[in-house]
Amino acid sequence: MDHVSALTQQFLLQIQVLAREHGVLKYQQEGQNHAQNAALMAVPASTEIRNVQDERGGQIESYVSDRLTQASQDVQYEFYQKMMLMERNMDGTLSRIMEQVQNLIKDKLIKDNLKAKTAQMVQTQMEKSTDHAAAEINGACAQTRR
Repeated sequence: MDHVSALTQQFLLQIQVLAREHGVLKYQQEGQNHAQNAALMAVPASTEIRNVQDERGGQIESYVSDRLTQASQDVQYEFYQKMMLMERNMDGTLSRIMEQVQNLIKDKLIKDNLKAKTAQMVQTQMEKSTDHAAAEINGACAQTRR
């Protein structure tokens, strides 16, 4: 029973870790969304610059667009890497939890099987003892009748 309690505690701790990791991931995703929104807001600013500067307008737009594209790709790549890491961590944790649950079930089945065998052995011994005692009583009764 203590083993089940300890595994339950460990399971709860792992769930709490997963929940915290989920919170961190959500916080990171919100930060990335803010960064992307800021990047998207920079596009109108770059358009104003293009209108103001005749000669360099095309160069500035191209530069800003390249930088925004690169920043967006960098954010997406980092997000993808973090998601993959989180998935690997979650898969590993879930695998360990499933293994522990399977071990608990096996242990429980083994214990139940041992209890059943013990009960069967006790019942067999009781039947043998009862049969033997009945035979002795019948024999004693037969001798007293003589």
